[in-house]
Amino acid sequence: MIDSDSWSWIKMKYFKSDIDFNKDNLSVHFEYECVQTQAEYDKLIDYFVHRFSLKAGRPVPREEVNAKPEVGDIYKVRTFFKVTEDEELYVGLENVHKKAPHALALLLNEFNSYQAKDQLEDKLVNKTIKGLMKIIGEAD
Repeated sequence: MIDSDSWSWIKMKYFKSDIDFNKDNLSVHFEYECVQTQAEYDKLIDYFVHRFSLKAGRPVPREEVNAKPEVGDIYKVRTFFKVTEDEELYVGLENVHKKAPHALALLLNEFNSYQAKDQLEDKLVNKTIKGLMKIIGEAD
């Protein structure tokens, strides 16, 4: 379990989550903040240069393309995944952790305090906790 005091720096970051149990799965929605890096911004510009070049039918110079968020800007990201008995935890969570380590730590804290109402729900919550802990441990 993660000690919340060791993660006190993340309390300043925006985080919101919603966990719902639906018959045979957990639906997890969470929203968090990220900071736009130079590498991510370059990929964004490359995408729009390619797209605008296709649309225009001619090469569009990089310097003619502007995109938001710019390097250093803080932006919100929404992620959704389902947890079932049969499937592995959503692989994209590894990328979430690389981009915003505070997000999965806060989500893990939400699951640690989640009160399951039946045996299947408890099993899915425990599966999610183990999966999140594995991702957090592997990525550090």
